[in-house]
Amino acid sequence: MAAIFTAIPRNEDALAGGNKILLIGRFSVLNPSCLTPDASGYFTFIDGAEDEFVKVIPRNQTLKTDDNAILSNEFGTVAWEPTVSFTLAHRSLVKRNELVLMAKNEVIIVVVDTEGTGRAFGATNGLKLSTQTTSSGAAWSGELNGYTLEFKGVSKEPAPYVDADHLATLYTC
Repeated sequence: MAAIFTAIPRNEDALAGGNKILLIGRFSVLNPSCLTPDASGYFTFIDGAEDEFVKVIPRNQTLKTDDNAILSNEFGTVAWEPTVSFTLAHRSLVKRNELVLMAKNEVIIVVVDTEGTGRAFGATNGLKLSTQTTSSGAAWSGELNGYTLEFKGVSKEPAPYVDADHLATLYTC
């Protein structure tokens, strides 16, 4: 019997995790028709899509992603539940207004990790804001004054990787 897996590479230099930046775009504009897979399985956005993203730099070491498989033995199906959570420091009216817009729309979030690899969470069905907490902090200094957000969704596939050339284009937004 032949193995069904061709290769799962092991990169021993990449044992540490972590994410550094995210790009957020509205799903209604950046729907699946804007994404196309190339021969290697990386996704690219159509030209002009970079204009629809806003770059967000979260508070250090708060950007976390999960892409959990949900198995149904009853129906014999599998789905993925992408989750992106992060913290934005310092409350402001501008941030508050942007968060209200995010809460009212589905989004695609491209997360770039510490190695420069990008993944598009919510690329096929979008993500919805599931939790948002605003904190003023109680202490004079040292406590969070800002927002903590969590976006969730459901997808037929895990979050796709974004082609490096397109990722560089998205960085300029």
